[in-house]
Amino acid sequence: MSKISRSLTRRFAVEVLYQCSLGAASSEDVLNRYLLKKRVDQDYLTALVNGVASHNIAITTAVEDALVDRAYAELDLVEQAILQMSVYELMYRYDVPYRVVINESVNLAKLFGGQDAHKLVNSVLDRIAKDVRRLECGGDSK
Repeated sequence: MSKISRSLTRRFAVEVLYQCSLGAASSEDVLNRYLLKKRVDQDYLTALVNGVASHNIAITTAVEDALVDRAYAELDLVEQAILQMSVYELMYRYDVPYRVVINESVNLAKLFGGQDAHKLVNSVLDRIAKDVRRLECGGDSK
């Protein structure tokens, strides 16, 4: 049995969200294609994509509130997809430590985003984590 990778599943979730934002195909069609891939956690991928869709307004509002010098609409679609998935995890998946969410998201931004996308993703997620994961972040000496 092949090893299921949460990191790879997050990468696929970003790809699905990005493709859906382009409007080329329905989210169900895009998601179904990715569910066929090897080493994907099908349940987690489905939860991420559907969770973002279900909580889109709350997620977008959290990102908008955490942005300092930009509007949400000015973000690249890849940055939006990474932040959507990550903020969903921060806000609704308390089984995933906030440091894991931020680290994985920064790595995805380095992989898919522009030159400084990882800095933006890190700062936005750090602000949101301090708000929605106050108790978990409370022990940090940042």
